Formats: sequence, C-alpha cells, structure tokens
Amino acid sequence: MKTKKIFNDAKSYAIFPNVGKGAIIIGAASGNGAVYERGVLVGMANLKQLDVGAQIGGKAYSEIISFKTDKAVQKFMDDDFQFGANMSAIDVNQAPPSFVVTYNNGAAVFTLPKEGLMAEVSVGGQKFDFEDFD
Repeated sequence: MKTKKIFNDAKSYAIFPNVGKGAIIIGAASGNGAVYERGVLVGMANLKQLDVGAQIGGKAYSEIISFKTDKAVQKFMDDDFQFGANMSAIDVNQAPPSFVVTYNNGAAVFTLPKEGLMAEVSVGGQKFDFEDFD
C-alpha cells in the first residue's frame, strides 16, 4: 500500500516528527505531535512510552499513526488510545522505515528511524494524550 493512499484513506492521522528513546533495561520514550482530521490540523498530542527488557542505547525516530475508523479517532481524542510494543534488536542507522499496512483496531503505525544505536528486546506500550484546539 502506498503512503499517499494511506493518508488519503485516513479519517485522521497523528504525526510525531521527533520521538526520543533511551534505555538501560528499562526504557522510556517521549514525543510531541500534531493531529489532523481529514487533512485539517485539529490538535496536538503527547506520546509516552515505557518498556522493560533486554535493551540498551538511544534512538530518535518519527512516528505516524493513521486512523481508518471514526471509533479509533474518537478513542485517541478521548485519551483512551494505547499501543502495545514488542521490539526486536535494531541498529537505527541501518533500519529501513517500517511501513505497516495492517490496521489493528482501526489504526496503523509507521516509524522512520532518524539516528541512534539501540539493541532491544522489550515489552511495553505507548500512551497518548490529545489536546484539541477548541
């Protein structure tokens, strides 16, 4: 599936241009992003991630969440939206973008590594807080 089609078909999407993560056994990540509904900027969002496992290093990446259903959009805007995460060992400098085309509960996540070096096998999740412009 082409990226353009994913955005054209999306009810809404959130773009986190810079997410930073660091870890030594316990990992944490954070980032701020913009939320668009049918192409119009409607608010800002905060991403927080916490995970635990065999992990060490630091990395920066961009993350985009595409929402295909109104239910998924509403859950995100109600601050009731979470993703589970289970990562594998990765050298961010060598990793290609991950273009996930499978929607899970009406949403799909895309990540684009920016910089850093991290080895990780961890379990955790991401939590989002949305603030609209109204």
